[in-house]
Amino acid sequence: MNRYDIESLLADIESVLSENLNNKLTALDAEKADGIVMRPVDARAYFLQELNSRVANFNPFILYGITNIEARPHITGTAGIYTINVALIVADYGNDLNIVKKMMRYSRALKETIEENFYLKQNSVSLEVQSLIPDQFQKLNSSENYRVVGVDILATLS
Repeated sequence: MNRYDIESLLADIESVLSENLNNKLTALDAEKADGIVMRPVDARAYFLQELNSRVANFNPFILYGITNIEARPHITGTAGIYTINVALIVADYGNDLNIVKKMMRYSRALKETIEENFYLKQNSVSLEVQSLIPDQFQKLNSSENYRVVGVDILATLS
């Protein structure tokens, strides 16, 4: 049996999001029922750790990866505590009066999708999901403006 490691965790995070995030966005559209429609995330718009080798021609797209690793003593050795940042990035053309509401909804959708669906993938991982403040994002080799929201996932693997 293969050991569940950080590589497995990252694959499961992408899988959970690609399988469930768009359904959560649709549910938020229906819940709010105010005419604001969230753009879905294309299944090819997930980028692990960097954008340099591939051009993200998607709106929105997700950039995710490890931002911190800590070690803690554990009964069976050392547990790794990983911080994985998941950022959803949206092009901001300056003419969307609802961009702030949309970014709040994307943030909520990310957090709830991970919290509600991750246990289906792997029960042995302890997760904590923290929402991050919406911000500006600068994509390399681009003059376009972007907005970003995201979550930090703190995962303990032993």
